[in-house]
Amino acid sequence: MKRLALLLPLLAIAAAPARAEDPATNAPVVGKSHAEFAEVAEVAEAATNGVRSPIAMRDVLASRTPGERGRALAKYGAGGGDATVMRALRWLRTVQCEDGSWPGNPVASTALAVWAFLCHNETPGRNGEFGSSVKRALEFLAADVDPETGLFRSSRGEPLAQPLGAFAIAIGYSMTRDPLLRDTGPAAYVPLLAGQRPDGVWNADPLDSSPEGRGDPRTTAVCALALRVARVWTARTAETDAALYRACDALEAFLDSDTGAALRSDGLPDPATPAIVYALQKLGRYNVPGVRKAVQFLDPCVYSWEAWDGPQPCGTSPTPLRDWLFVTDVKFQTGGNVFRAWHKQFYPESRARQNIVPAEDSGYLDLYGKPREIGWWDSPSAAETGFCSGGAVLSCKRWSGGQCLDGETTLGDRVRDTCVAVIPQMVYYAFSPTDVFAPISVSAPPVEIPHPKTNNATVRLQIRRKSPATNAPATPATHADSADGAKEPAP
Repeated sequence: MKRLALLLPLLAIAAAPARAEDPATNAPVVGKSHAEFAEVAEVAEAATNGVRSPIAMRDVLASRTPGERGRALAKYGAGGGDATVMRALRWLRTVQCEDGSWPGNPVASTALAVWAFLCHNETPGRNGEFGSSVKRALEFLAADVDPETGLFRSSRGEPLAQPLGAFAIAIGYSMTRDPLLRDTGPAAYVPLLAGQRPDGVWNADPLDSSPEGRGDPRTTAVCALALRVARVWTARTAETDAALYRACDALEAFLDSDTGAALRSDGLPDPATPAIVYALQKLGRYNVPGVRKAVQFLDPCVYSWEAWDGPQPCGTSPTPLRDWLFVTDVKFQTGGNVFRAWHKQFYPESRARQNIVPAEDSGYLDLYGKPREIGWWDSPSAAETGFCSGGAVLSCKRWSGGQCLDGETTLGDRVRDTCVAVIPQMVYYAFSPTDVFAPISVSAPPVEIPHPKTNNATVRLQIRRKSPATNAPATPATHADSADGAKEPAP
């Protein structure tokens, strides 16, 4: 009984949810982003400078399992949100091509679809409703990489196809450890590393490293996010980290010190600002003054199909869905009342704008043969085309000046719009796989901590033990080769 009495307080502490807010003010805790409190493993790995637990949850990410998804959605008053996501994933499955790709730009469309499925923890190893779709998609991307150049053969000149395709293969490998992805994925990053300019920027064409090219903030943000995932390919970690240092400095330089916005050549705010801020947050610079000011600059953003072309901090953007994806991520990373206010806008509006086909008309049957609803999104902007365009021409609804108008889209555009609309619906639980997105030391040098136990992993920090006699730190442990070649602390 005494042991039980001692254990109960410890169990209560372990079960208590981590809070990203000051309970007294409901404001975000300074120095910690909202998502970091959920990514406990990532924070712990940062503290140990890369020492990993011997337990690897490769196929199941705790925050993405059904029970955790439900709890996360309920916490924000987002009940029923998983049904919205499932309708979109089921629709995506119905329009997948026989070779595993999706219509439009084969690489970019497929990469976005893979991202959406993996956010929901739909992996080939789960043998669930979407496992075969994800498997075929990843196999398509892997087979499309030219092993000599690292370029995707089916990119068809789409500039963002390379970083998106490389990102999808890397995150797919992180969650499946598929040898096919391991053997082909690293090559896809070679062109991105070669395409970065010495000043850390990528041009609008990320494969063109010419200093005379047009440095593009949105492309730089996307390439930086893709390179963050590239750290799963450990053979090039040093080169990748050096590129990320330069990218972070370049992204910060895009932000105006007075307003917090990225500025275009004409001095007006750039709609790429949310993408820049999110990339900096994910790379560890969420608390630098420029990012904090940029978060404030983005505060008046409006999420509305009807008013998408109304006043916005960054001006009217022709690509609202893509911009809103990054705005949602920025506000979730910030947390507290910032995300709470945004959630009240984007969540009900996004759900309401999904085009739904009833179960009796969809022709879609789940694993148990039960008819299911399917659904998709079309951008409210007629100008959100080009990227991923292609395929059959379809009728849709557009918005202009507050009026709903008849319009047209392509199947490829609908795939893209559906992916970038559904991914924010999963922001509550789709945290980064911690064994892939290892923290990047772009803000501060590695910390030094006591490490009481080690295993056969290579230890990359100084180990200081206390002397039993004096309780004072002992001299740093030396390292000796173990039988399998790993480094072990010498006694």
